[in-house]
Amino acid sequence: DADDVEHRTEREQERISREIHQLLAGHFARSKTESGLLAGNPLLSLHFLVPKKSITPFRKVLQRMSQFPAARVLSSGPWPPYNFVS
Repeated sequence: DADDVEHRTEREQERISREIHQLLAGHFARSKTESGLLAGNPLLSLHFLVPKKSITPFRKVLQRMSQFPAARVLSSGPWPPYNFVS
C-alpha cells in the first residue's frame, strides 16, 4: 500500500536524521530538517548552523558517514545562515 511505503520512508528518514544529529552533537548550534521527494526518490536535507571553530571537526564526522550505505551524503558550504533567519 502506498501509505505504508510513505510511512516507512518517513520513519527511515527520521531514524537517519536522529543518527546524523547524534554523530554531529556538539559541533553545531542549530539545525533544520526538510524532507520530500526529488524525481520520485526520497530526499532528506539537513541544514546545520556550525560555529567557525567547529567546521573542521564537523567535516571530519561527515567524512565518517559511510555507515549510511543507503544514503548519499552531500556537504556544501559554508553558506550564509539563511535557513535559520526567522
